[in-house]
Amino acid sequence: MNLPEDVIKGFQTLGNDSPFTNETLSAVMEAGIASIQGRHESLENLKSTLSSLDPLILKQAVNSIVGLVVEAVKMNSESMELKSVLSDLRVADSLAEVFISKYEVHKPTLRSLHSSTAFHYPHVVGLDWRLDYQVKGSNLERIDTPLYFLSFQTEAPKLAGADAPNTSSIEFCCTVEELQDLYAQVRDAAKQMERMVAP
Repeated sequence: MNLPEDVIKGFQTLGNDSPFTNETLSAVMEAGIASIQGRHESLENLKSTLSSLDPLILKQAVNSIVGLVVEAVKMNSESMELKSVLSDLRVADSLAEVFISKYEVHKPTLRSLHSSTAFHYPHVVGLDWRLDYQVKGSNLERIDTPLYFLSFQTEAPKLAGADAPNTSSIEFCCTVEELQDLYAQVRDAAKQMERMVAP
């Protein structure tokens, strides 16, 4: 899991000598998750509820918790993976259990929110083509050129609440030269991907 440096530093406040108890961490988790969902008033309530804690430590903890929750939701992390991450961050075991249980309770809602707000490019799932031969142009002059008619079927990821993925098609005509250019560009892109993935 790729966590920013400030998130990692913030988890130092949740170590063995942490000022947080299971109850206060639970309240911080609820407020952080509510802020992810757009309900920011819970953070204001948290400040007044936990006024005994240093405001800077509270702010670091909320920032770190929100950062880890967002990253875990994005990666669709399971509780065992989270437990390993929290262990690497030296979070106290009892606090890690509270974190994981709150995460598991809210994970379906947060995944749904992520899928509806995240942007994903559609991907090609099919291709149909046809070779046409253009004999004459619109001015009745003789052309005698082949034209390729291409139809790419694309699929966008399924949105929250939708039964099926969003499908569409992209259709266009091109000459032999244009098709060769398209093929060369796709081949170059594939080679670049191979270079990036190769060890």
